[in-house]
Amino acid sequence: EYAPENLTLQSEGFSTATWQKFGSTVTANSVASPDGAVTADLLVEDVGLSTHGAQQSVPSITAGQPYTFSVFAKSASHTSYQIALSATAFGSNLFANFILTGSGSVGTSSGLTTSIQSYPNGWYRCSVTIASVTGGTGGFSTIVLNNNNSSATRLPSYLGTGAQAVYLYGAQLESSSTARTYIP
Repeated sequence: EYAPENLTLQSEGFSTATWQKFGSTVTANSVASPDGAVTADLLVEDVGLSTHGAQQSVPSITAGQPYTFSVFAKSASHTSYQIALSATAFGSNLFANFILTGSGSVGTSSGLTTSIQSYPNGWYRCSVTIASVTGGTGGFSTIVLNNNNSSATRLPSYLGTGAQAVYLYGAQLESSSTARTYIP
């Protein structure tokens, strides 16, 4: 029987140290999340030439098991962003660019099963699924700004303006072949 568990720590706290920021900053509790509480965070690129995003180390995972990583996202000024997975835990060149307009869609992706679901007030739940290739710890789930380029390659580097951003809420990593109900 499936015992639901969210393996992501601080799943609503992207501004915490659990989420390592690179080329970006996070402002906590910036806008109402899908549940109506003002708990969604704002991920903003910095002005450097780099990759801009946040990542969290994956806890212990089992080789060969399917895993789904999902996060709620809403356009602040970016209408596209990327989810990338660890090459160590899941294999190389795994990413998906999500488009946060209309009913939502997926741009360029590589090696992952993807899904995007539209929610009220401009929110989308974006997810990627793949079986792990290596067990243990040390992999990463990464959320990346992609310079509003839905055709971006994995972990794009660009000169940030300090203004492009997305809102984030409810990250979830689970041992499942689909995104299940969000568990804080």
